[in-house]
Amino acid sequence: MTTTKSIEVNIPKSIAQLIALQKLDTKIDDIEMMKGTLPQMVEELKKELNNLKAKKHNFEAEINGINEFIVTKKTLVKDGDAILKKYEKQSDNIKNNREFESINKQKSDKESEIKLTQREIVDAEVALQAKIRGLESVNKIIAEKESLLKHKEEELNGIIKENEKDIIGYTEAKSDCVKKIDKTILDSYTKIRNAYQNKLVVVNTNRESCGGCFCSIPPQKLIEIRKQKKIVSCEYCGRILVNEDDE
Repeated sequence: MTTTKSIEVNIPKSIAQLIALQKLDTKIDDIEMMKGTLPQMVEELKKELNNLKAKKHNFEAEINGINEFIVTKKTLVKDGDAILKKYEKQSDNIKNNREFESINKQKSDKESEIKLTQREIVDAEVALQAKIRGLESVNKIIAEKESLLKHKEEELNGIIKENEKDIIGYTEAKSDCVKKIDKTILDSYTKIRNAYQNKLVVVNTNRESCGGCFCSIPPQKLIEIRKQKKIVSCEYCGRILVNEDDE
C-alpha cells in the first residue's frame, strides 16, 4: 500500500526520473555498441587458445612417451646384440650336436626378437614424425591466434580507455538516479529493459504512436500521458510512454 501511494503522489517526479534513467542507460548502451563483437571475439579466442594449448600439451606428452619407448627398444636391441656375440663365442666350444642345436635355437630366437624390436622402433619413429608435424602445426596456429588476440584486445582496450571517463560518469549518475526511483517502478523498468534487444523502456509518443513498437496510441491514452496522473504503458509492447514535452 505504501508503494502504491508513493507512486500516485510522485508520478511526475517518477516519470522525470525514468526519462533520466533511460537517457543514461542509452548512453551506456551506445558505448557498449561501439565495442561491437570485440568482447565476444576476445573470449572466443581465449577459449580457442586454451584448447590449442591443451592439444599442444598432449602432443608433447605423446612425443616424450614415444622417445622413451624408442630409447628403451634401442637398449633392448643393443643388449640383444651383446647376447648374440656371447652365443657366437659359445659356438666355438660346442662339444656335441645337442649343444649346437640349443645354441642355434637361442640365437634364432634372439635374432627374431631383435628384428621385431627393430620394426617397433621404425614404426615408433614414423609415429614420432607425425606427432612432431602435428605439434608444429598447433604451434603455428597458436602463434597466429595469439597475434590476433593481442590485436583485438588492443582494439577493445582502446575503445574502453577512450570512453572510460564517460562510462564512469554515466554509471555513477545512473547509480544516483536508481536510488531515487521507487522499487516497484524500477523492477518494472528492468523487466521491460531485459525483454527487448534495443533496451528501450521509456519512449516518446511520436506522432501519436509508441516510440518502441510504433503502434497507434488511443486518444484517451494520449490525454492520460499528458496529465501525468499515472504511469502509462503501451498496450502492445508494454513500454512506458511519455510525452515529448516531458523530456
